[in-house]
Amino acid sequence: ENGTYEIRADGQNETVIVRSVAYTGWKMIGVVPESVQKSNFKNFRYYVFATILVLLVMLLEGNQLVSRKISKPIRELDASVKTYEAGGKPDIYIGGSSEIRHLGHSVQKSYEQIEELMDEIIRQQNERRKSELAVLQNQINPHFLYNTLDSIIWMIQSGEYKGAEQMVSSLAKFFRISLSQGKDIIPLEKELEHATSYLAIQNIRFKDKFEFSVQADKKLLHYLCPKLSIQPLLENAIYHGMEGVYDDGEITISVYEKDNLIHIDVSDNGLGMPEKVVEYIMHNRVVSSKRGSGIGVRNVDERIKLIYGEQYGVTIESELDEGTTATIIIPKLEETAEINSDESNKTKL
Repeated sequence: ENGTYEIRADGQNETVIVRSVAYTGWKMIGVVPESVQKSNFKNFRYYVFATILVLLVMLLEGNQLVSRKISKPIRELDASVKTYEAGGKPDIYIGGSSEIRHLGHSVQKSYEQIEELMDEIIRQQNERRKSELAVLQNQINPHFLYNTLDSIIWMIQSGEYKGAEQMVSSLAKFFRISLSQGKDIIPLEKELEHATSYLAIQNIRFKDKFEFSVQADKKLLHYLCPKLSIQPLLENAIYHGMEGVYDDGEITISVYEKDNLIHIDVSDNGLGMPEKVVEYIMHNRVVSSKRGSGIGVRNVDERIKLIYGEQYGVTIESELDEGTTATIIIPKLEETAEINSDESNKTKL
């Protein structure tokens, strides 16, 4: 009868398989010794194990491949973003799958918009500072003009015609150079003339309370200087430095070259200022006196930095009972063409 039977022959177990052959009535009998079965089963296990091992290796390799394809673009994008945040200007990485490329494009666009906004903020700030400084620069404090004219009238009434004539001449030169045909940057020679006219007016008004002198290297006089830069320093020297000095006051303007830069010193032999007062003057919008121009030392410092760069500007050194020296540091620039109202001057080193 058809079926599978276990028998034992010649001392070993055998499996007998009986099957009928259709349409013949014959019986087909197959005998499989146990040793053959075990051998085939063992080989089958090896094949299964080898197949599983190969599949695992292929799976791991495929996983690594997919991982590299996904993670490498992300690492590249992360590296370019970190470089950008550190101050570099790399091209943001755009690659990999469509999602990562979209992310790269988004980051790139965001940084471009941030740069545009920063440039616009800087431009607006510079324009605002230029406007503020232009207003300060162009103003003539009514007190200064009124007091000067009052002094002229008083001198004429007192018969001091020569002194009145000198003051009127100095005042005319003062205004002429203050206007300078709308130029913001003028030759240093003209700026020194303006400063000298201012000192001459104040010296007459204060009845020779102080003496002044100008010591300038003539080789530097053709270089350019921001207009009305020296006058605020002179105001500090007169209204603050000369305060409490009743005679023998001295104010000196020195122009010299140092480290290939132009230094303009305004020195006085007054009472000096403590360090905290110097810090306050340099970091706050203060003026020396309501009788002055209204332009503070910080305004001059900001204007110079705006025109030339952060490495230039004004410094103040002062010692109590020794006096004060305010120094303007500017580069050596020459005029090469007509003044441009937006950029002050077209200049060259």
